[in-house]
Amino acid sequence: MTVTPQEEHVRNLREDALRAHDAESEFWTQVNQGALDGGTLAIKTAFLINGGAALAVLGFIGAVAGQGRIGDADVQNITSALMWFTSGVALAGFSTGAAYFTNLATAAMSSSKKRLWEHPYLGPPDRCYTMLRTLFLAVAVIAGIGSMCLFVGGMIDVKHSVSKMKLVVPSAQKAANATTRTRGALARRPHFIL
Repeated sequence: MTVTPQEEHVRNLREDALRAHDAESEFWTQVNQGALDGGTLAIKTAFLINGGAALAVLGFIGAVAGQGRIGDADVQNITSALMWFTSGVALAGFSTGAAYFTNLATAAMSSSKKRLWEHPYLGPPDRCYTMLRTLFLAVAVIAGIGSMCLFVGGMIDVKHSVSKMKLVVPSAQKAANATTRTRGALARRPHFIL
């Protein structure tokens, strides 16, 4: 059976269309995986940095306040930094949710493209999914950047709170310091031989 030139042309168009469809699917898969990996890493970093900072501040407060070395006003000043860090953790969580919806909208956007049998072989994506993807992507990025900014704000707050702190020397340590000073003064006193 001989194939007419027109039938050959239609078959070539069909093969070109299938290659274009496969290329679009492969492109989407690779880009989506890269975006997922990068976004996941950034969000995990924001969680870890803010959560770790909050735990460090709590540990510091517990250690110093447990020894009775700072007053209530100093504890209150340094705990304000916890609000910065916990807000950073909350924004990182919000960023995670927005990243999920970004990926969901990207998948819907890609699947909404009509597969055509003529050049360009793919129709435009649904505008609604494109707008949703852009919105969720912007929210995820802004929340991620906001989380990191809250970390910086918390660190600045910790620095100011610690620099204003008035450490109290416990009474047992005061007595030990006084004894050391007295011994040092006696050791430096000249001895006279009579």
